[in-house]
Amino acid sequence: MIRSSNRAFSTALFLKGDREVDVVKSDSLMEMDFATWEGRKCSEIQDLFPEELLLMNEHPENFEAKETKGETFHDMQGRLASFINKVLKQHAGQNILLVSHSITIKVLINYLRGGDLKYLWDGPDIHWASLHQVCFEEDKTKIFFEGEEISPL
Repeated sequence: MIRSSNRAFSTALFLKGDREVDVVKSDSLMEMDFATWEGRKCSEIQDLFPEELLLMNEHPENFEAKETKGETFHDMQGRLASFINKVLKQHAGQNILLVSHSITIKVLINYLRGGDLKYLWDGPDIHWASLHQVCFEEDKTKIFFEGEEISPL
């Protein structure tokens, strides 16, 4: 089973190759909704929303998106927790490939580690074309490797 955000769907199809596996789009894997920040340059966001940007980067657990009217990390973590728990129930014992975006993956991995958003930015950076391997057994989760970059062929 392969689950993908809409924007990462072509990557999911590429990874599927000729395997007989379903690729399913899921809104739960979409990027974070930045609302009024969408489409703006970083410099513009810094000028217009310095306090929120600081909270997002330095204290993600306190980022409330009041000015941006977008999604908070708490919102996103709730969305991803619901999604992963549902997928794990539906596909228990199966291999599942999730194809998504850096912040989405960062929030999901943080949730799997216990969910304290204070530590969201700890751990390795997530680069484009990076890979995580997570194993779910009974009531435990094991992260085998995290943020491993995939080298171009």
